[in-house]
Formats: sequence, C-alpha cells, structure tokens
Amino acid sequence: MANLISINEDFITEGEKRTAETLKQLPNDWTIICNKIITNNDGKTYEIDFIVIATNLIFVLDEKSWKGTIRGDENQWTLHDKQSVTTPFQKMEYAARIVKGRLEKDISVLKHAGRIVQSGVILSSIEVNPLINDPRKNTGLFLISNICEQLIKLNSADENKIVQKFSSKIINNLTSLAKRELIPTRIENYTIQDWIEIWPKILKAHANFDETEPRTLMIYDLGMDPTEKQELKSFYLQEYRALKELESTDVVPKKSDYIEWKDRFLVFPYHPVQGDSLVNFKTPTTQQELGLFFQLSSTICHALEIIHDKKVLHRNLNPGVIWLNKTTGKNPSTKIIFTDFYAARVDENTISNELDKSKIAELDNYAAPDLGIGHGFANQATDCYSLAIIFIEKITGQSARFVKETILNSDHLKECFQGWEFLPSDIMDEIIRVFEKYTENNLQDSTNTAQSMAHDMQLLVGQLANNLP
Repeated sequence: MANLISINEDFITEGEKRTAETLKQLPNDWTIICNKIITNNDGKTYEIDFIVIATNLIFVLDEKSWKGTIRGDENQWTLHDKQSVTTPFQKMEYAARIVKGRLEKDISVLKHAGRIVQSGVILSSIEVNPLINDPRKNTGLFLISNICEQLIKLNSADENKIVQKFSSKIINNLTSLAKRELIPTRIENYTIQDWIEIWPKILKAHANFDETEPRTLMIYDLGMDPTEKQELKSFYLQEYRALKELESTDVVPKKSDYIEWKDRFLVFPYHPVQGDSLVNFKTPTTQQELGLFFQLSSTICHALEIIHDKKVLHRNLNPGVIWLNKTTGKNPSTKIIFTDFYAARVDENTISNELDKSKIAELDNYAAPDLGIGHGFANQATDCYSLAIIFIEKITGQSARFVKETILNSDHLKECFQGWEFLPSDIMDEIIRVFEKYTENNLQDSTNTAQSMAHDMQLLVGQLANNLP
C-alpha cells in the first residue's frame, strides 16, 4: 500500500476521496501527496490535487468529478450539461513544469535527469473514456478503474530510478508546498458538485440550488487584509452591476442575487445558459455554409459591441464562452450570449494588479500576443483578435494553437486555409486580408473594434452570396 500524505477528509470532494482510496493501492515504495498549491515566478498559483512520487516518475494529477458524456479537443472540453471548460491538460502541463523547475533548483542533480515529471487528469465519476480529440489523452487521461495500472505501466517504461534514489529529498520538498485552501461543499442553499480554480482566489463551481436546480457559481476570495478586501469587493460588485445592466440585452447570463459569505467571499450565482456553445459548431465545408458562418460571426461581433459599449472588456474569449441560443418559428434567429467574465475589465478598473501582470498569452491560445506582456494591455482590439482566432479555427478545422503559431511565425495566413482553394481567388484574398487585419501583432494603437469587425464579416457574406457557383 502506498504512503498517503496530507489529506483533509472534511474538505475534499467525494471524487477526491474515491481517488485517494484507489491510489493507496499503488506499490509500497510510492508516495502520494494531496491538496497542494504551487506558485510560478509571476505569483500565479496552481492547485494540485495529487502528486504521486513513483520510482522513475513524478505524476502531477488533477481530479475531476465530471459525470456523463464528455467531448473535447486540445483547447476546450464540453461537459454533459453543455458547459465548456478549458482543457485541464493545459493547466496541469504548466503545473508540472513548475514542479520540475522547483525540484531542479532545490535538488541540482535532477537538472540532468531528463523527463521525470508527468502531468495527468483523473476522471473519477465516469467509467467510459471521454471523446477527446487530443493526443495528450494517451498518456495523461485516467479513469478511476484503470489509474493504478496505467501509472505503474508509465513508470515502468523508464528505468532510470533517479526519483527513487532521491525520493526522501523530493518528498520533503513537495510536502513543504502550501496546502490548498479549504473548499466548502455547501454555500447557503447551493450544494457544490465540483469546481475549478480559474484565477488565483477565483473559483468556478457547478452547483445545485435547493438540491435540484443547476447553477454556476463564481466564488471570489477577498482575502483577510481589510484594505485589499474592500478594493476587491468594490470591483467585483461593479462588475456584477455592469453585467446586471446587460441582462436586458440578452448577451450575458441571468444572475441571482449575490451572496456575501463568511465575511471573506463574494458568490455570484448564474442561471444555466440555454443552447450550445461555439465549441460544438461544425466546420463549414461549402461556400454557402461559409457565408452562413460569416453571418453568424457578424452577429457575434455585434453582441460583443454591446458589451464594449458598456465599457466592459471580456479578456477571456474562447469558443466555450460564446453561446448560441437558436429560436425557431416564423422568424428564426440566433441570440448570442457571452459567459465567464471573471477576467473582465470595467471602465479602467481591473480585478487586481496581479491579474493585469499575468502573462496569460503563453497559456491561452486565443489571447493576443500583447497580453504576453500583461493582462493590463487588453483593449477592444485584443478582444477582436481572440474572435479572429476563434473564427479561423472554426472555418479551417485547424487548432487554435496551430492558427496562432502560424500568425506569429509566418508572413501569410494562407496555409491555415488549406481546403478552401476552390473559392474564387479574389474572395480568398479578401478573407485573408480581413483576418490579417484583426490578428496583427501590435494592437495597442489599433482602431479595430467589434463594430468594424461585424461590418467586415457582413461584407464577406455579400461577396460569397454574389459569387455562388
């Protein structure tokens, strides 16, 4: 039986309890450290549910209690309730790199050890592998039924034994990491099912109201410092009121009354969004379908324009936060709803200086390169950049990562549009010109807006319609 360290039975989910009990079945010379936080050089924290120290490898693992059918790709996963989340692989890969850097700094001999840290995700509440189109699933995705077998197999593939040789130092180093904050299972009438940390001190939870009605909770930790607490509270409430004003436009989800909980937390409950996120939108394959997609793109831009007109920058745009609510009947239409405003900026006020200094572009395939300097460099044009990456991804079927790398490393976007050569050359040239306009590298002095982007998308609709074969 493996050695299990640091688990607080009162403040972990049922899925974490099941996972801990299962991991205890690993070999006797393995050690499992639970519920830790690691910090990068910018001060951003990453929660780690389990660190498994084997003989050849160290596994940095995230447990998810998600149920039902799960689909996804290398950017977004769609859960059974159609809610979309950023792939957990990305966060855990980054957390694993930080763990490796920490160990190499404190135990110098590990600098020459090669790959000794591997990340992964455990799905503790399903029995069938999810439909994830991402090669990382082959060595980094585990079910509760096979995790011990898979970890032993991965560990056996590399017989360097260096982890075992220095296991005492490694265990002491990683045990000294800060403990994860205690997470409640219930807040007033809301029962929390599962949650993810999306920014330091900001949680997003799936919950039920009065045990039955689904809700999404945004949980903001205001901390204990009286001055900082008041500043954060003022900002979050400003965000809450700004988005509350937008409810009448139908471009944001409906909120319930906010909760001040335990004199430290603000909780914003959101009602479920009806429809489908853009994650599930099928790639167009014909000129007519492409025209319809540009029409939809124009509608999305107009919805973002409404948000920008309220002096709100989203700063976290990806396909999972754009929802399509289609109505049928005599006058069918598609309403656009934006979600996940936890990184938003209202007027010139931001969540915190820490957030503005966060270099998220290296983790977010949809973020403009300007945000590699810091989140505070966001403007309307950087939101439009994210929309452009999303639209190119949907049109071409290429991953956002590939699209962004092509933009950064190539003088021409054309290689992203392989498969669309059948379009008239003048239309293809115009499509590329438009997207190059919105994905230029330096956007600080850009005049790009959601309104101008909507106009450009509509012009492409017209050109395609006038040149149908």
